[in-house]
Amino acid sequence: MRKAALFLAIGHSLTTGLSCSRKAAPARAPTHPPVVMVVFDEFSTTSLLDRHHRIDPVRYPNFAELARDGIWFPNATASLDETGRAMRALLTGRNTWRPAKPTSEANRRNIFTLMARHYRLGVSEEVTSLCPKRLCPSSRPQTRRSVLHKLATGRPERVGRWLRGVRRSSRPTFYFKHVLLPHAPWRYLPSGRRFSDGPSQRRYSWNLCTSTAGS
Repeated sequence: MRKAALFLAIGHSLTTGLSCSRKAAPARAPTHPPVVMVVFDEFSTTSLLDRHHRIDPVRYPNFAELARDGIWFPNATASLDETGRAMRALLTGRNTWRPAKPTSEANRRNIFTLMARHYRLGVSEEVTSLCPKRLCPSSRPQTRRSVLHKLATGRPERVGRWLRGVRRSSRPTFYFKHVLLPHAPWRYLPSGRRFSDGPSQRRYSWNLCTSTAGS
């Protein structure tokens, strides 16, 4: 895993309703509106752009609509090129190249403990376990074997299960999902062909560089 290249933090009101009154009062913004945050892994922003350097509305109509309705930061990128460290930096606000376990025990202050002060949590992590079990009972420590298994099976299905849990609620809720898409190996293509890491990617991979430096 190399990087989480596209981050979407979406503030979205799931509780806004329409009034039938002729003189409807202006909608009052809730103190704690629902928040949805989705992190796509190994998703280069340039993959979304047209020749005018805008999100292509023909190929990616939903992303284009999101950019028109919100605030888009086209120059944003991951701070590190390895998923565990990139996710740790994103979720804790602390940026370091040094290896560190992306767990709640090693990172007691993170976005989940912060949001839990006022929000119910709907969290689905794929390679990290920063949400403590007292807040996220389904949180499990991840290993290399478990992550490789997640990359090999069920990626779209897990996204679908999480999406079905995003709904209107009387309680303010923070929904978070780390999506292992379109992370290599790339298999969800129109042709159905699977693309794995090539020799050039392995030659310049972070794992090779660190092992060489340490030898």
